[in-house]
Amino acid sequence: MILNNTIAIIPSRLNSKRLPKKNIYNINNKPIISWVVRKALKSQIFQKVIVSSESLDVKNIITKEGAEFHKRSKKLSSDKATVIQVCKDVLKNLKSKNLNFCCIYPTALLLTINDLRKSFKKFKKSNCSSLISVTDYNLPPFQALFKKNKYWHLYFKEYEKLQSNNYPDIFCDAGMFYWSDSKYIFKNNSFYSNKMEIFHIPFDRVCDLNTPNDLKLLKRNIKFIDNKKKIYV
Repeated sequence: MILNNTIAIIPSRLNSKRLPKKNIYNINNKPIISWVVRKALKSQIFQKVIVSSESLDVKNIITKEGAEFHKRSKKLSSDKATVIQVCKDVLKNLKSKNLNFCCIYPTALLLTINDLRKSFKKFKKSNCSSLISVTDYNLPPFQALFKKNKYWHLYFKEYEKLQSNNYPDIFCDAGMFYWSDSKYIFKNNSFYSNKMEIFHIPFDRVCDLNTPNDLKLLKRNIKFIDNKKKIYV
């Protein structure tokens, strides 16, 4: 059921320095962002799916899929601009001042429609200020090392004698999507709130797309997932 006070914001800056035009790289004959827009629309959650970009190439792609285009200023297209600033820029242009929104990264190809639906339900049920997608560390962070005075040392010395199966649960930001509401964001300028909830994404569906090697990893992961049911819509 589409909700009148809930929108999706997809920040899609095209002039990425590390992996240029990654948002519109073709996977299965469509730009990555096209698949992400389709999932947001087919989730039947959002009143609007809005893509913020400085690029007319992005505009041409996403409007064909049914999303709205928000023209981003040069200032917000720089390397120094933050995702929070981009989201606030979109929200300022909307009439409603009390919106739930999901910021979805344009490269979250392995995101599923069920991820969006279930995470939204959890966001509303838990009475949290924000909810972020998380995943597991591929190696325990408690075994991290750092260099000091020529030699290496355990960063978390207090866990040195603890068996790994007794480590506390700990996750990292999956960099796929973030739920919050407009009032909270304008007041606090962060998705990391004191009342934050998480939505777990399996490690094999997470890929931070910043380098050519990340792109290879994404393609490899796709091969191990049921394309018809989970990836393409």
